[in-house]
Amino acid sequence: MKIVCEEKSEQKNIEANDVTIQKYLENSIEIIIPRYQREYSWDQKNINILIKDLKKDYYIGNIIEYSDPEGLKKEIVDGQQRTITIFLILIVLKHLIKDENIKQEILNLVSINGKCKLDLKNRIASSGSDILDFFIDDAELPKELQKEYNEIQMYKYIKKELSKYSDVQLIDLFDRIKSSILIEISFSNSEMAAHEMFVNVNTKGRPLDKIEILKSQLFKFLSNPGLSDEYKEKWHVMLEKVPKKDYDTFCNDVYLFNHFKAESGTGKYTTSGTVNENSIKLIDSINSNEKAKDVFAFMTGFEKTDILPVYSAVKKYEISKLSEDYFKNVNASFENLDRVWKMYKEIGFKQSDIMFVSLLLNKENFLNREINYLCTFIQYMYMFELCRSFMNISPANYSNGFKQASALIYNCQDNGQIKEILKKFIENLSIDEKKLKESLSTGNVTKSKSKTLKLIVMMAEDIFASNLSLEHFIFQKTDIEEDKEYVWKIGNLIPVINDKYGSKSVEIKLKFYNEDKESDIGIKNFLEYQFTKDNYKEKIKERTEKIIEQFLKKMSDCRNIIMEG
Repeated sequence: MKIVCEEKSEQKNIEANDVTIQKYLENSIEIIIPRYQREYSWDQKNINILIKDLKKDYYIGNIIEYSDPEGLKKEIVDGQQRTITIFLILIVLKHLIKDENIKQEILNLVSINGKCKLDLKNRIASSGSDILDFFIDDAELPKELQKEYNEIQMYKYIKKELSKYSDVQLIDLFDRIKSSILIEISFSNSEMAAHEMFVNVNTKGRPLDKIEILKSQLFKFLSNPGLSDEYKEKWHVMLEKVPKKDYDTFCNDVYLFNHFKAESGTGKYTTSGTVNENSIKLIDSINSNEKAKDVFAFMTGFEKTDILPVYSAVKKYEISKLSEDYFKNVNASFENLDRVWKMYKEIGFKQSDIMFVSLLLNKENFLNREINYLCTFIQYMYMFELCRSFMNISPANYSNGFKQASALIYNCQDNGQIKEILKKFIENLSIDEKKLKESLSTGNVTKSKSKTLKLIVMMAEDIFASNLSLEHFIFQKTDIEEDKEYVWKIGNLIPVINDKYGSKSVEIKLKFYNEDKESDIGIKNFLEYQFTKDNYKEKIKERTEKIIEQFLKKMSDCRNIIMEG
């Protein structure tokens, strides 16, 4: 079926056909995965579902592509995950099926002139661009690539699973793959139209990740022949700088920051939308070339924006890197700011990220003059989050306050006003200190709170480190009845570099602790209480009271500094 439509005097050839996988591959000499596509992310579950569908001769989906006029060279706009997986399965079948004629048939489908028809070189680094050729030749991959690309891990998984099949089953699977149907939607004159089709397909029914739809909504308007490759390169770089797990949040935050800018001066912002709702609003707002350029520039740094390095540093907990290539005029040390921010990684609380992006974005003057104040604020927020988590207070109670404060900070460059915004924000946060102290003192804590307790000890004792384990001086499963009530007291807990002490007696543990105290600050702090095999119960009580006192005092001191300005 061939459809020709006209728009702004530009003729767009759109051809949509239901074709078998065999016919699709036979009619292709090169299938390109473009630069802006995200990495291959299918896992074992996705692969098992596809194989199950292939076995049943199901229709297996659409492929939207931008092709040359002959339709032989195809650039995938939608369908890369499925396409890569089909190639991996076929290559595995080539190696497992014994019949030489079938092996050659598969080789002809997946390669031409000794090279795989599926071209990854635009999307992944040159070091890994030939991995499919390695698979086809059954050659050993360079060691440095073994764990770098998901394609490699899934190829190994498919090979392991299909190795369980008999030769008859393998041939049957190959026959079913050849006859399985896909809808090939090919645009030969307009890449913009291909992206428009992608958006239309994926905003109806069950959509893809919002960042994928946003990408095509942008490229509907940005498919300028002179800049297209540069745009794709910028998008690829952006995807590398933002952690994949934060893509949806990034769409949400881009919408919010644009909203903050548009509504500056109002003092009040509508920030109640969910991540999904705000992402859809962002996608819907891109309705012109000018708007697409603005959003693209804001997200990728293509023209004038600096949000990407700041957003990436916050999400990757690498604030210190900003001192190297972003804050070139900031003379203040980022060391304390960086070490406190890295602690946030331990609790995984993300709702405050948007505020910290606002506090860093184009705030050179604030950082030069108030970096210690900002560090104190972040430390207070971190301790507040530990208390909130321990007390089971839902962040939903105050999460909108983060967005409101973020909007005000984002639109403000005056140091005094920024500090006033932070003060008002802190005034609305509250923890029942008496109840918290009682809860921490009892020791009646479930294992689910162990990480929070470890981090409370670390903050009380000024231990700023990542990935420490939690050691119980009195072993959790102790057989000594009178010791059991002390197991989860905070004074019994030690953050350690290497949890190697296990179920040893307190006497033996003290011996090992003394051997390790110079290399482990948590152990060293613990031994300052002069524990012995005879006084350890009293010392656990003493240490419990001291840690709670230190933690609450630090939290109070931080709050006072913030409120006094």
